Amino acid sequence: MNRREFMKTTALVAASSVMAPARKSYAKSTRRIGIQIGAVSFVDEGENQVLDNVQELAGVNTIFIPVFAYNRGLAGRGYLSGDKKFHAITPDHGNVNYSPDYFHGGYYATPHMKYYNNTPFKEHRAPELGDYDVLAAVLDETKKRGITTVAMMADNFKSHLPNSKTLMQVDMNGKRRGMVCFNSPDFQGFLMGLVEDCVRSYDIDALLWRSEKTGPLMEVLGLSHSTGKGGNAGCFCEFCKGRAKKMGIDAKRALAGYEELRTYFQNSAQGTRPVDGFYVTFWRILLNYPEILQWQRLFQESLKDTYRSINKKVRSIKPDMPTGWGFSSQQIYSHMFRANADLKSLAGFTDFMKFYIYYNVGGPRSAKYVEKLSKSIMGDVPRDQLLQFVYRLMGYGDEGGFEDLISRGYSADYVLRETRRALNGAAGTGIKIWPAIDIDLPSRFYWGQSRSYAVSSYDTIKNAVKAVFHAGSDRILLARKYSEMHLKNLKAVSDALKEIRIHPNNG
Repeated sequence: MNRREFMKTTALVAASSVMAPARKSYAKSTRRIGIQIGAVSFVDEGENQVLDNVQELAGVNTIFIPVFAYNRGLAGRGYLSGDKKFHAITPDHGNVNYSPDYFHGGYYATPHMKYYNNTPFKEHRAPELGDYDVLAAVLDETKKRGITTVAMMADNFKSHLPNSKTLMQVDMNGKRRGMVCFNSPDFQGFLMGLVEDCVRSYDIDALLWRSEKTGPLMEVLGLSHSTGKGGNAGCFCEFCKGRAKKMGIDAKRALAGYEELRTYFQNSAQGTRPVDGFYVTFWRILLNYPEILQWQRLFQESLKDTYRSINKKVRSIKPDMPTGWGFSSQQIYSHMFRANADLKSLAGFTDFMKFYIYYNVGGPRSAKYVEKLSKSIMGDVPRDQLLQFVYRLMGYGDEGGFEDLISRGYSADYVLRETRRALNGAAGTGIKIWPAIDIDLPSRFYWGQSRSYAVSSYDTIKNAVKAVFHAGSDRILLARKYSEMHLKNLKAVSDALKEIRIHPNNG
C-alpha cells in the first residue's frame, strides 16, 4: 500500500478469493476504523481470534500495533494502578490472571543488529513474550483480510536500561533521568536504526511515532501528565546547550529562569501566595527571563526535527509509505500544551496524526489538570470558576461542574466539537486526522479509589462514534488498547456504524 492510497478515504480492497469464507469482510468500507492492539493480546488469544473479534464487533479495517514501547499503557494487558497497588482489569476476553511483574516492554519484533551501529543502546528486544515477533505473526493474515497495519513506536524509556545513559535527558540538577533527549546523537542513532529496521524488515503499511512529552515549562510547573509532581525539568545536556547556542539562547540564563520558576512552584504548592498574586508573579518571571520560553521553543523545534528525520528516513526506504505522529494526551485539557500543538506547523513532513479525544478518562484528567492549575499559576481563581474558565479557553461549552467531570466525563458534544476543531486545524495541510476515542480506559488512579468515575458504556461509546463521523471525519481510532476493552462495548462501534449507514446524511 502506498502513501497516496493510505491518504485516500477508501479502504484497501482485498480479493474475496483469499478471504476466509466464514469471516465478514469490512475491506470495502469507505470509512477507516482503527484500533490499537498490543502484541500480548495476539499471544493470549491467537492472531485469528483477535482479528475476528475486532472485525466482526467493531468493523475494524486498520490496526495500530505498538511494536516498540516501554509503557504498559500501550503494550501491556489491561491494568489499573492506584493507591500504590496494582489491579488487573478483567474484561470478557484475554488473560486476566497476571501480576505486574510480567511486563518489561521494548521491541516486539525481531531486531536486525546491522541497523544499530550508531548507538550504544542495542538490548531493546521485549523479553516477556519470548521469541514472539508480532509483525511476522500477523502481517500475512492482515493482508489476506484487507486490513491496513500501522506500526506504532513510543519514546517512553526506562532509566535502568543497559547502555541507555547517553540517550537520556539531563535535568535541572545535572542528573540523568528516564526520558530521552531528542538532541542526543545516541538517541537519534537508535531511533533511525529502529525505524529503518522496522520499515525494511516488514511489509507494514504505515508508521506512527508517538511522543507525549510536553516540554520543560509545563514540567517545572507540575502541569505535565508524564512527569508528575513538578519542580524539575529537562533537558539541559551538552547537546541541548549546543543547539541553544546556535539559536542564540543563553543556556545559563534559561537555567536560572527555570530555577526561579521552581522556587515559585514550590512556594505555591505550599500555599504561599506572592505579594502580587500567583498569575502576575508567573508573568513577571517570564518577563525577567524570556529564555524560559525560548527553552520551551527549543524543545518543540527538537521534537519537530525528530519528526522530520523519521519522515526522511522512511521516504528514503519506501517513498510512498505514510508517516504520522501522536501528540500528548494533554491536548484534551491543557491550553498551555495546545499552544505547542499547531498542526499547520507539521505540514510537509506529516501524513497523518493520532488526535486524542478521550471523552471518558478525559474528564478526570481534565479535573486533575485544573486542580494543579489552581495550586500554581492560577492559584488566585477558585477551582470551580477556573474550570469554567478552562472550558471557555478550550471551546468546550459547559461540560458540568468539577465533580461532574470526574464522574461523567465529557459529552458526545465534546467529541463532535473536538473532531471538528482537529479537522479545521489540519485543513489545507494534507494531514489526515485519526480522532482517538477511549474505550474502557481506567481513570481511577488520577484521584484514588474512593470516588465514582466516568466509565465506558455501550451507549456512550455508540454516541461518541457517531459524533466523530457527524463532525465530518472519515476515520476513527479505538484506544487505548484492545486488551482492556470489553467485547460487548466494541459491539457498540459496529452498531453505530450501521445507524450511520442507514442515515447517510447524518454521517
